[in-house]
Amino acid sequence: MNLFQLFKCLLQEIYSLCAQFWWGSNGQSRKIHWCTWSRLCEAKEKGGLGFRDLEIFNKTLLANQCWRLINNGNSLAASVLKACYFPNKHFVDAEVKSTASFIWKSLIWGKEIIVVGFRWRVGDGSKIRIYKDRWILRPSTFKPISPQSSLLTEDAIVNQLLTLSGSWEVNLLNSTFREEDVTVV
Repeated sequence: MNLFQLFKCLLQEIYSLCAQFWWGSNGQSRKIHWCTWSRLCEAKEKGGLGFRDLEIFNKTLLANQCWRLINNGNSLAASVLKACYFPNKHFVDAEVKSTASFIWKSLIWGKEIIVVGFRWRVGDGSKIRIYKDRWILRPSTFKPISPQSSLLTEDAIVNQLLTLSGSWEVNLLNSTFREEDVTVV
C-alpha cells in the first residue's frame, strides 16, 4: 500500500468487505445501512467513526515515499529511479513516461500531495527560476504574481536578485516586482 497505487476495484472490494462486517449482512439477508460509507469515513470530531478513506491513505503513504526520495537522494532507490526517470531534473519536475513502471506511476500519483506545499528555500538562488519555480512564501502558488519584467528573461534565476553578500538587491526587486511580491520576498 505504501509502494503501489491500489486499483479502484480492489479498494471497492475492501470497502465492500468492511461494510459487510460493519452492517452484519450475509448472503441471504440484507441489513439496514444506518449511515453512508462516506459518513463512516469522517473524523470522529465531525461525527463520523474515523474509518480511513483507503484511497487517500494510499496516496499519503506514496507521498511519504516521495518525501524519502527527495530527502535521501543518495539512497540506492533514489539513484536508480533518478537514472531511469529524471536524470537531468529534480524529482518534483519529474513526469510519467508511457513506458514507466507501475511503481514509478504510483509514486508520481502520490507526488501530487508533496507538490502542493513544496517550495524552494532560496539559499544562494543559483537553481531557482524566478517565474517558473515555487519559492515565494505565498501559500496559494508560491510564485510571483507580478508579470514578467523586461529586465529579466523568462528563465532568469533568483541569484540575479541577490548581491554578492547574499542579501536582496532591493532596487532591482522594486523595479521588477509589484509591492505585494516585494514584501513577501
